[in-house]
Amino acid sequence: MYTCGPTVYDFAHIGNFRTFVFQDVLRRFLQSRKYRVLQVMNLTDVDDRIIQKAAAAGVSIREYTEKYVQAFLQDMDALHLEVPEELVRATDHIEDMVGLIERLQKKGLTYSSEGSIYYSIAKFPHYGRLSKIDLAGMKTGVRVDVDQYEKENARDFALWKAPKPGEHFWETRIGPGRPGWHIECSAMAMKYLGDTLDIHTGGVDLAFPHHENEIAQSEAATGHPFVRLWLHAEHLIIDGEKMSKSYGNTILLTDPEPVVRQKLKTMVTDPARVRRSDPGNPDVCPVGDLHKIFSDRATMDKVNAGCRSAGIGCIECKSWAADALVQLLNPMQERRKKFEENPRLAWDILEAGSEQARKVAAETMNDVRDAMGMSLAYEPLAGEDGR
Repeated sequence: MYTCGPTVYDFAHIGNFRTFVFQDVLRRFLQSRKYRVLQVMNLTDVDDRIIQKAAAAGVSIREYTEKYVQAFLQDMDALHLEVPEELVRATDHIEDMVGLIERLQKKGLTYSSEGSIYYSIAKFPHYGRLSKIDLAGMKTGVRVDVDQYEKENARDFALWKAPKPGEHFWETRIGPGRPGWHIECSAMAMKYLGDTLDIHTGGVDLAFPHHENEIAQSEAATGHPFVRLWLHAEHLIIDGEKMSKSYGNTILLTDPEPVVRQKLKTMVTDPARVRRSDPGNPDVCPVGDLHKIFSDRATMDKVNAGCRSAGIGCIECKSWAADALVQLLNPMQERRKKFEENPRLAWDILEAGSEQARKVAAETMNDVRDAMGMSLAYEPLAGEDGR
């Protein structure tokens, strides 16, 4: 199973971790069904944003991204997420990416322009199959250089980008430059999992262009199906919008209580959305959405009753939502404090991750069994070292 991990240009927020928790639940479920899981998660530590931010800070890519990698590992531990068997950095696999690009070049699927190498999507007849896009009328040879773009802007995409003045780059057989975002995951996934993966997961926003481009690169290079099953996690929605750094509505696991409360207090509700429906119905209220995510059943019942009788207002609802979120974040933040005293601890946990993951999975499955009255037994799979 290959899971798209974080792009470590900034701290991951709880919207990002919605996807990572989804991946962890999937992993645990498969283990509970006696499947042997080999999970590979990438750390994207080179892309347009990282290149620009590292250059602006006057530091190397590795130095710039290291603090965000550490923070991600610490947040994983705070959430009790299992550590994947392989957690891999893009910058450690440049040679693998170059080799994959060379395979595509030999098959005549690429072309060069001003030092960059592009993939010609017109030469891959199945392009658009995953994201259901219509390429009718698209002009051949129209290119896009940015890593992220919308379906209506489907173009030939960059496999290898020529360096700009002041940017970090690698000297390689295919010339100086750095990889495009999409080639990174194809190269790393196939290195560790072979030509065909059983499962590939990620956020729903990655279906296009990222996963569509992964399919085109990988299947054209190998002649084999790239993925048997795609699974995408939906966004965490706040006030009708996905939680995103670009929208300025993010909440971090490390945010102190006053910051959490202020962020929720200043959240702008969407009156148009409420007017279109029933203003007394918490099911269509953005603040009600928060309680569905953060609140326990007793609080949710209180919110429902208060909203339907007009007995409570939006401000009170927000305050209760903040109470619920702070209650969830506090124990995670306590776990995270130990990393501030020992920064190496995150990597120590990573190195011992498989054993820890087995214990956590067993405890979790036993909790599920006890809580639901299920005759569910979790036993370690037979395998290496007698486990």
